[in-house]
Amino acid sequence: MMALLEGSSAGDDLSVTFCLRAETELGESIRIVGAAQQLGNWDPECGLVLTTRPELYPEWTATVSFSGKLSCAVVEYKYVRDSRTRGGSWQWESIPNRRVLLPFPARAGKLLVQDCGLDLPREAEPTFQPVQEKCQTPPVGVCKRPEAPRPPAVRAPTWTFSKTSFLSSYELVGTQPLQVGGFGKVWRCQRRRNGSKKADSR
Repeated sequence: MMALLEGSSAGDDLSVTFCLRAETELGESIRIVGAAQQLGNWDPECGLVLTTRPELYPEWTATVSFSGKLSCAVVEYKYVRDSRTRGGSWQWESIPNRRVLLPFPARAGKLLVQDCGLDLPREAEPTFQPVQEKCQTPPVGVCKRPEAPRPPAVRAPTWTFSKTSFLSSYELVGTQPLQVGGFGKVWRCQRRRNGSKKADSR
């Protein structure tokens, strides 16, 4: 059954991803068959084949797009195990038809349908994620923040020692140095004008 909802109209494509946990035998596969052309119109030969990978097994997934009026519909479906490569046949789920309500009104986006397992009812409702419109000309402060002005570089003060200018301002006190350091002798000095004292290294 595919019930078109009242007021449905053509719209953007809707991407629907079906996710199922199912353990299979080597060579078997899983298909989703239902009341929509994308799901084979209940013909398992034309159903949507689910795929898996070693790192994801036993999780199987398949993605299909619905557009136009189909994006405003209740779609019924079932999972079918394909055992023909092992000498078997189609194995349909024994539970009532599953149903998924596609967003109404039609909206472009992604719908995730997670089913717990074959013959097990769904525990959580599908989640819908609308397509976000891209910002063509981003306004300042919305898509891109303006760069803050950089503070001016601060240069360290430079000081040049002049022995001539130092001797003109200071005089040695005493006849013996205070100590001998790594740069030479350290003398006690005093300013010639106000008498303040200062150490000198020679």
